[in-house]
Amino acid sequence: MNDKLDDQSIKIEGLSTKLDLYRETQNQQTIKLDAVDKLATEAMASTKAAHKRIDDLDTPSKVEHRAHDDRIGKLEKVVYWVGTLIVGSVILAVLGLVIIEKG
Repeated sequence: MNDKLDDQSIKIEGLSTKLDLYRETQNQQTIKLDAVDKLATEAMASTKAAHKRIDDLDTPSKVEHRAHDDRIGKLEKVVYWVGTLIVGSVILAVLGLVIIEKG
């Protein structure tokens, strides 16, 4: 009977040792998983930031867009006033010729 108890004790000790190894392995895997999760989170944040920078390069900023609109607006004003000046000058020249011819 003593032999059976010794065998059972040895088996229990073996199981206990295996269980301890399993728990240690599980703890190590949990630590590694946490590290991988942290790394994946950082990579995702970095990727989002990079995509935002790329998107900002593709579209002009609001300030640049507003400045572009201002330049076009100023150019349109200059073209309008130059055109008005030329048309007014032509009308005055035609009126002057008409007056000179009749006079």
